[in-house]
Amino acid sequence: MKATARIALVSLLSPLLVVCSALAAGPERADFNGSKGSADWRFRVERSLVEKEYEASENGLGLQAPNRRHGFRAYFEAEGVRLVDRTAPGSPELARVRVASIGRAEERRALAAGTVGWSGNSVEVARSSAVSEQFENSPEGLRQILTIAHRPPGVGDLEVVFEVATAVVERARDGVALVA
Repeated sequence: MKATARIALVSLLSPLLVVCSALAAGPERADFNGSKGSADWRFRVERSLVEKEYEASENGLGLQAPNRRHGFRAYFEAEGVRLVDRTAPGSPELARVRVASIGRAEERRALAAGTVGWSGNSVEVARSSAVSEQFENSPEGLRQILTIAHRPPGVGDLEVVFEVATAVVERARDGVALVA
């Protein structure tokens, strides 16, 4: 299924797993008797866990980022993103999305696979010197941002063609929604 979108931003919403690890108190020892230091330490640990729970990492199956709030795990690949249900047995695929081409009318050009890099909850797929995709994973969902460095040749509206597999594409208030 192909969906043509005349937008540069698509939000993908779906489901994350938090792996909690024991954190040792640093130079300030935690006071578990209810003192102010104890509350501050607890706040810092909780904030650190929340910030890290949406970060990308390698998991043996690829670069991934879980999204606990929406129940999915995103796998970032050279051609796009694949979402799986992180809570269902076997992690069934919810959606696969890739930007197939960008351009104007008959001057649309296919995008080649890119190079994947990441930092924290942000993943970038550099598709060419002129196009890159950035994915930001957060409690609000997975946001896809396209950066097109140069105006594509031709006349008419800019067209971004997305290929979507597994999910159904529906119009949404500010773009499109993927329904799995």
